[in-house]
Amino acid sequence: MGKRPNILLLFSDQQRADTLPFYGNDFVDAPYLEGMAGQGTVFSECRTVFPVCTPARTSMWTGVYPHTHNVIRNAYGVDDLLSDAGLLEQSVFSLMKSGGYQCAYYGKWHLGTRNPGPFDVFNAFNSWGGHWVDSKQNMQGGTWVPDRDTDDMIDWIRTRDRETSFFSVMSWYPPHDPFSSPLDTMDHYRRMKVPFPGYYGSVTALDRCVGRVFAALEECGELENTIVIYYSDHGENFHLRDGTTSKFMCTEESVHVPFVISGPGIPSGETCDAFIGIQDLMPTVLDYAGVEAPDHLQGRSIRGLLEGTAQDWRDCYYIENETYDVLTTSDAELSPRLHERGLRTRTHKLILSEGGVNPRLFDLTTDPEERLNLMAGAGGSEHPDIFSDLVACLEAEATALSDHMGLQIVQANQTAPNVSRSETSVEAFA
Repeated sequence: MGKRPNILLLFSDQQRADTLPFYGNDFVDAPYLEGMAGQGTVFSECRTVFPVCTPARTSMWTGVYPHTHNVIRNAYGVDDLLSDAGLLEQSVFSLMKSGGYQCAYYGKWHLGTRNPGPFDVFNAFNSWGGHWVDSKQNMQGGTWVPDRDTDDMIDWIRTRDRETSFFSVMSWYPPHDPFSSPLDTMDHYRRMKVPFPGYYGSVTALDRCVGRVFAALEECGELENTIVIYYSDHGENFHLRDGTTSKFMCTEESVHVPFVISGPGIPSGETCDAFIGIQDLMPTVLDYAGVEAPDHLQGRSIRGLLEGTAQDWRDCYYIENETYDVLTTSDAELSPRLHERGLRTRTHKLILSEGGVNPRLFDLTTDPEERLNLMAGAGGSEHPDIFSDLVACLEAEATALSDHMGLQIVQANQTAPNVSRSETSVEAFA
């Protein structure tokens, strides 16, 4: 039996899928990620399970949805969230470590301030703060934090004991706000008159980091035995929905994220349009590592999709969310947080809130920007069958996932005006 593959996760924070050329963007420079896509497989329909940092990260490391791990708010002022929540022993890190892998983590953690334990190297920080070491900006001779973190991981790759396979994570904080990147990349998008040049500048600067990581793997003779995945935890809407939040929503710009995989056994130059999500990361990592996965995982390994053996793959995607406190008028009190559930099919998006507040239905074939709510005004009376059928599909997903809050939300929305229930399959919207 040969040496098991190294597995390297490279992920950004708050990067929407449409920031990259292989997702249709025609103005962002990302040559190294394009090269990775050319040598690997792009998943065009990857989404987060929850468009907020800590809940999403907890799902990627535990393989279950937020309603199961019960982490639905960002973590600040805590030492070790995974241990406190009883999730550490069944996390991907503990299982990979006990399975004989070297484990390393670099960059943003956002699950506490302390090393939780199952790491050979843990060079991480929780969250907040800027993107520059000691707050010295580019024009002050400062170092961009992702460059520092990338340097640290590359040094480890070069000096580690190569007799053992590694599982390493590089978690870059940008392009998450504050939107700040090395000056040359920011100026590049300023000259193009692109809004939020620091955001897109960060994407290009992170692409350089990706290139340096691949060069280091090749230099060390590790590239041919390393599976690399690039993705993000959730997207970014630039406060254009409610004027307040940049995520906390089930709309596509907040939930649709990039996902590209390359390495031994991965098809080259392919695109897969199956619905996958970050809850699928843990079972995928364990599968390629040959480490037994726990039975309770709600995500699935994508290896079968890559090898053409997957059966009964999901034909829709289930999203969880809790809205953020916002002011509806200048003299109003904060609006309450609401639990939400979303369902994405090939043609439609359904978003429901607890209490039956503001149900939203979008036809993505004619309205991919999700600006025309078909349930608004008299619209609900014109689309009762579509609405009720999608509610039934969402209910089926909530039932399969044992999501009691999701079922409560469904119940609260089944009395929408002029809507009658009908039994159908999501295949009607595939």
